[in-house]
Parts: sequence; structure tokens; C-alpha cells
Amino acid sequence: MFDLETAKAWHRMFALHLEFVIDGVETGSAAGDSVETVADQEACRLGQWLRGASCKAYAGLPSYQHLDAAHARFHYFAAAMVRVFRESGGAAARAADAGAFRAASQEVLRAIDQFRDE
Repeated sequence: MFDLETAKAWHRMFALHLEFVIDGVETGSAAGDSVETVADQEACRLGQWLRGASCKAYAGLPSYQHLDAAHARFHYFAAAMVRVFRESGGAAARAADAGAFRAASQEVLRAIDQFRDE
């Protein structure tokens, strides 16, 4: 099975890096990537695993379906933040989508735990 603790760490790092870029604390690819790339669930390791052949056996589990949906929402809100950031800057991105982005990020972490426990 995919190492879900490592997946949680990768997810946290991506989310934090994106927030740091939007806040102007650091530069890097997260906000420089295209909105489409950030929106693509399969652009990250967790998404590749969720949609990959090794995960087909879990697709019927409610916890898998919840994790997949939470992961999709996270990428949606991450892409929305990048879109606003590129158009209007960090303050506008924070004002527009930071709460939803953070909530979606936390939901992914909870969903990973639920999946692991099922």
C-alpha cells in the first residue's frame, strides 16, 4: 500500500509552499505553475496513486471515495488561489480563497486518516 503518512507530509508541504508563495515569503513553482497544472489532481503523487491501477481495489470503499472527492476540492481551491494570485496578487488571493483552501487541505488530511483506518 501507498505510504499514507508520506502522502500527508507531501500534501502539507505543497499546501504550505503555495501559501508561502502567495504571501511573498518564498518564490517557487507552486504559484508559477499554470492554473491547469495546479488544478490537475494527477499532477501530485497522491492523485497519481488515487487514480492508478494499484488503487482500483479500494475504489468501492466510502473512505476512498471521500478522499478522492476531498483531494479534487483541494486542487480546485489551490488552482483558484493561483488564478487570483496571478491576476491580482497575494492579498487578493488570500482574501478570495484562503479559507476554502485551508478547509479543503485539512479535509484531505482527515480523509487520508479515515481511509487508512477503514
